[in-house]
Amino acid sequence: MPFRARCNPACLIRRQNATIAIRRGPPVARNSLLEGHNPIADVALSGQSYRHNSTSSLFSPFTSFFSRAKGLTPTSPDQAASEFINSISTSQYDTLHSSYIIIINSPSPSTHLSQEILHDAMALLSESRSMSELELLRRIYDDLPTRFGYPISSEQENLLIKGLCLNGLIEDALSLAQSIDPQHVDWRLLLQSASSDYPSLVDSIIPFLRQYSKLDQTDVALILRSIRNTHSRSTGSLTRSKLDTVLEEIREKGITLDLPTEAELMRIHISLGELEKASEIVDRWDTKYITSPALWNAMVELAIARNDRDIVEELIGRMKDRGIKAPQKALTFLSVQNLRSYVSSRSTMGFSEIVGSVDHAEKICGVESKADVWAEVVRVYLVEVKSHDNLDVVLEVYSEILSRGIEVSAELARNIIIPLSNSRQQSRLNDMMRIYDDYLSSSLAFKTRRETHKFQPVYQYLLMSCAKSEPPATTFALRLLNDMKVHQVEISSGNMISLLVLLMKSSEDHYSAFNLYSHFYDLSHSSIDEEGYKVILINFLNLYWDRSPFCPPELFIAIMKDMSKNGYQPDSHILSSLLKQYGSQATKLRRKLRSTPTVSGSTAISPYDEEVDIGEQLDTLSQSIRDIHTLLKLDPLIIPDIPLLSAMMDAYSRVGAYSECFEVWDELVSRRSREAPEKLKELYAAGLNVILDACGWSYSLNRGRKIWAWAKKWELVWEKKHFDSYVEFLCRNSQLAEAGGFVLDEMGGDGPEADKESVRIVLKFGRRERDYKRDVGVMGDFVRRLRDEKGELYEQLREEGELEGY
Repeated sequence: MPFRARCNPACLIRRQNATIAIRRGPPVARNSLLEGHNPIADVALSGQSYRHNSTSSLFSPFTSFFSRAKGLTPTSPDQAASEFINSISTSQYDTLHSSYIIIINSPSPSTHLSQEILHDAMALLSESRSMSELELLRRIYDDLPTRFGYPISSEQENLLIKGLCLNGLIEDALSLAQSIDPQHVDWRLLLQSASSDYPSLVDSIIPFLRQYSKLDQTDVALILRSIRNTHSRSTGSLTRSKLDTVLEEIREKGITLDLPTEAELMRIHISLGELEKASEIVDRWDTKYITSPALWNAMVELAIARNDRDIVEELIGRMKDRGIKAPQKALTFLSVQNLRSYVSSRSTMGFSEIVGSVDHAEKICGVESKADVWAEVVRVYLVEVKSHDNLDVVLEVYSEILSRGIEVSAELARNIIIPLSNSRQQSRLNDMMRIYDDYLSSSLAFKTRRETHKFQPVYQYLLMSCAKSEPPATTFALRLLNDMKVHQVEISSGNMISLLVLLMKSSEDHYSAFNLYSHFYDLSHSSIDEEGYKVILINFLNLYWDRSPFCPPELFIAIMKDMSKNGYQPDSHILSSLLKQYGSQATKLRRKLRSTPTVSGSTAISPYDEEVDIGEQLDTLSQSIRDIHTLLKLDPLIIPDIPLLSAMMDAYSRVGAYSECFEVWDELVSRRSREAPEKLKELYAAGLNVILDACGWSYSLNRGRKIWAWAKKWELVWEKKHFDSYVEFLCRNSQLAEAGGFVLDEMGGDGPEADKESVRIVLKFGRRERDYKRDVGVMGDFVRRLRDEKGELYEQLREEGELEGY
């Protein structure tokens, strides 16, 4: 029976659908090592629901089947199709999404939804400005040929393009448009979206529009607007060239410009400084019949460009007579004019003058000032008035702005936060964060791409202030990084690395520093190039706190893995630097262990935590080195070379892990035959010194002699330091006679000559043996031979007092 049940077609279909559902599961998000992982929250976010039964894990599947409580009957694909159709007419997006998931996971989705119904659903979704609806639109578009077997029509392609444009993804929309038949693309829609949000893309759209559509008044106005919007990011000659091309095309095709299009042309002339040409356009207008506020605003802009206050006030009066509100640009112009008159006529400037200049402009215009008017007034005040309390005055003005119920704009927040961050008097971080919170709570925050672009530089100043504040405001920095990710705000590559290094240095420990790095990585990992990763790793390695004296290996390796994941090969030199840091830290600990008197078998290394024993810290370092060694064996992240293995051997030796040190040396010995012969001496120079030192400290006399013989056999002994290392190795193993004979007999000839340092090693260990009340009679023979055979060297050491007691 069980076999027959498994072969039941219905069971096969259910298992097949379950497999499809699993494959369509959401991707696993990258979690930093410090961020808690909540599987229950992950399930909730993935849109899946699971019913957990306390007995299901204790009994067999057969018994747990009977112990389950009866659940709700799942919605069938036919029911979901009915809900899908109803949600289109009622614009219920949530129902549309949930019912579509059920249908698409059914064995044959095309039997439930026709091509016309899917087209209607795409038309509804293309009108939404929500990213969740856009994702559903994209999924339906992708599923049409693959899951339903329906061809994609040009209307459906344009619906997806429309949805992308409405949600600000103009680059994706243009990429899609260029990949399909250009004759069926609504290029005018792309031009309209790009001219306001992505002016830089207009040049890529215009050739298609000219080839597959006929330019009309609306198109010309959009092109002129895009030229004006990109003027600030291009040279005047380039703007002039673009304008001449458009004007030539207008003349060739005989297009007569209407007044709104002429207004756009006039604004370009103003941007280029061609005020006479702009005036010629306005002079042709019969103002008696103009009722459009946009045209009156254009005339006000020309008067402002001419810096003619009288004309501005005259135009405002005529606009008021026609019931047209004065533009905010007029308020800004008059407020700044009033402020500058106060600056020139009064010795002191304060709160009352700033507010009074805006109030007087509001009285003339008959409208209330918005945030951008106050932003420009504040900017001009800070530029033209230099006093020690001008920032306090600005904060007082800011409080007045809030009391009037004015929402904070990106311009206003930027013009106050940046000067506060540059203040040398004291940290103004709390004031900056208060203004930042006010901006986030306003309806203007990140409403448009232009608003986001204006506020983007503010984040850099906020993060820099977090790093420089006392104490460092790491919590604020993490919150800012999370907000940047939510609002899709990025930082340029150069500034990003500099800010990250500053914040890491101001952190509390290595884990806090890594948490900051992880947030930067999640924000924009593509902005970190190979050089940036190297800077991050080097600075992370050099961080030091009493509570965190050395870099944890798992954090360092995590950064290296991110580097590898983004296409950059980590250098073995970076990992060697980490091992050298471990070795240096171990040497400090062991010296302190020898020099500090112990109480009850332990001694504290730092006042931060007196309970931490030096031996425990050495064990921690040993385990960290072992973890890196294991990584090199199992993970192809870094291909170990001889310098890296030599650094690992040195680190093992310094923490006293001699068996692991000898294991690494055995690997070095086995690699000799695979290395280029001309590089062997240079590659093995450091490693030979390390292994001889390890043999000395571990009292491995026979192993050290064999290693020396092996090195001489393969001609790897060539520098004087090798000979001195072998002398010290013999002395540490109490072989003073052999060490003395080696200095006097072996050194010299074809090898390096013995010098004072070589002799001092023997003399130093001889004195140590004498202090331990051991027989050092051989030292007398060594000194006599030194006097007889190397008289000059003997006299130098005697004059320096090195031979006292011999």
